[in-house]
Amino acid sequence: MKSELNWIIGKTIQSIQLSRDEDYNNNITSVSLLIDGKTIVFNIDTDTDSIRIDNAIQENVNHNEELKFNNLFVNKKVVSFWFPINHLGFNDVFILGLEKFVPTHFFTSVSSCIKICSVNQLD
Repeated sequence: MKSELNWIIGKTIQSIQLSRDEDYNNNITSVSLLIDGKTIVFNIDTDTDSIRIDNAIQENVNHNEELKFNNLFVNKKVVSFWFPINHLGFNDVFILGLEKFVPTHFFTSVSSCIKICSVNQLD
């Protein structure tokens, strides 16, 4: 998967859209990032609770734009990314370095939903 995503390095995120489970706590179930005219989608594999990354051919009509996430992602350049494997062998986190090499944002799967976190450097 890593080599399939190398094209995002140096590219700017044009939009972020989310899909939520409106029937259960409004949890995020899918994230779509438009980068350089192409869309990558983060989904949850409900069998393993891991993140699956797909290239989308067309926009998902179930995704919606949310302004609070636009400020974190839109017009930010992707400098680095990580897609680590946990101790059980699953990819349950995807990390982005936006505007700098160190991790700045990450997507993690928890109980079959996606949590989006912003990293604050303390030093």
